[in-house]
Amino acid sequence: MENNLAKPTHIVINKTPYFETSPQQGWPPEGKLKKGTQITIIEPSLSQGYTRVKTEDGSVIGYVASSDIASIGKLSKK
Repeated sequence: MENNLAKPTHIVINKTPYFETSPQQGWPPEGKLKKGTQITIIEPSLSQGYTRVKTEDGSVIGYVASSDIASIGKLSKK
């Protein structure tokens, strides 16, 4: 079976809620991503300060606060 999941480029640096439809979807978030969760950016930061991401295993696709994620490359250079 072919694995078509992209290698993660970012990581969650603070526990953060995620919204599947929109950060302004009108109901509570579907869940939270734990600190350390590796993710791939699907859609860059929107004007509202949210970025659409996918978890490494593909189980979650949603919007998270841009301030709660960081590039894996930037973290490894610290």
